[in-house]
Amino acid sequence: MEITPIYQKPILYSNFPVTTIDFWEDAVYAFDEKEYVESLTATFNYINRDILEGVTIYEGMDAITYPHGSADVKFKLQNGIFYIQSTFLKVPQKYKVPLLRKVAELNFTPLTLAQIVYSEEDGGILGFAYEMPIELVQPNKVFELVKEICIFADEFDDEFIQKYGASFYHKPFISPLSDDEQNTVWEQFAAYLDDALSYIEYFEEKRWQGYIWDTIVNTLLELVDHAYINGVLRTSIEDKIWFLRNDPNSDLERKVIVGKDFLQKLQKMPKEVVMKDVFLSKKFISTKLRTTTKSTFDFLDSQKAKINTDIESNNFINAYFGLKYAFLMLMYTYNLEAQYWQVITDSLVRSSRTSWQNGTKILKETFDKFISGDIDAELIAEFKRKPKKKGFFAKLFN
Repeated sequence: MEITPIYQKPILYSNFPVTTIDFWEDAVYAFDEKEYVESLTATFNYINRDILEGVTIYEGMDAITYPHGSADVKFKLQNGIFYIQSTFLKVPQKYKVPLLRKVAELNFTPLTLAQIVYSEEDGGILGFAYEMPIELVQPNKVFELVKEICIFADEFDDEFIQKYGASFYHKPFISPLSDDEQNTVWEQFAAYLDDALSYIEYFEEKRWQGYIWDTIVNTLLELVDHAYINGVLRTSIEDKIWFLRNDPNSDLERKVIVGKDFLQKLQKMPKEVVMKDVFLSKKFISTKLRTTTKSTFDFLDSQKAKINTDIESNNFINAYFGLKYAFLMLMYTYNLEAQYWQVITDSLVRSSRTSWQNGTKILKETFDKFISGDIDAELIAEFKRKPKKKGFFAKLFN
């Protein structure tokens, strides 16, 4: 294994809505001035400008509905009260009691604002709900409330369907990929797993457990950067990423055993099972953090010292894995500007299937451009060099 692992660029960039930063200042200012309707309007425009397209927030309004995956999010303002709810599952009578018991647990923790409520409507349904006086619609609170509802609607629907026999309240708002796109996704999915397990076998012979962990977590991060991997598949991958990175009760040995076993299970999954969870899903809010130039710099800068130490000691395998992990975690955590994502993924492609030293050199050059701030100047220069109709930013979406 004298060359670096495979990296395959996703066929599509993330379909998460991009927050519009300019509206945030308007939302905060309006709230401070007690202009609460204007503050709500600016907050929802900050979250996703498509939500209020063609509609207006006002006292006595009918509910505005916008989808998020398998749920729909509704909100309205009536009699001075802001209401928000999201219906997402039908409750099976057979497992109603254990399901509602689980709901009670979740309402205690991890939910902090919204609660999951049960209604006898349509034979029994579950939905998130919250209400508050208009005077309390502080932008941070509204943003976190919406994000909490959407994140946990995404997470709990799969769990409740699998464990308790619940069913979707309505069909998820999804768009399938074309046949050619699906074939490419399947080929990439299989190639990642085959490649990862071959590296794990090699590192096991060397007893390099740290590199086994690197291989497992980087592979899972690569898979979930494919925005069209959704449903149960995405949830299970993200659960393992959390386990590998954060589980306080498992040592490195335990994590690599569980992680390898999970990759083997993914490798054995039939194509038709995998492809059931490959689609684009309409989103109300981005569940990733909004990034800025500063947050990108701070995130990467925190990794700089160790990476430089590895390079100075000619430990290029260590340095390569560290750089790759830093970029993959950046894309996993933040809703990056498309041009940043493009630069990073191009760099990862070029660093793939080359020597560890050369792969490290390629990633480090990109890393240093972000750290120094030179990346923005380079992108602007690239944009100016190209004809408008075939410009840099247009290419991102073709």
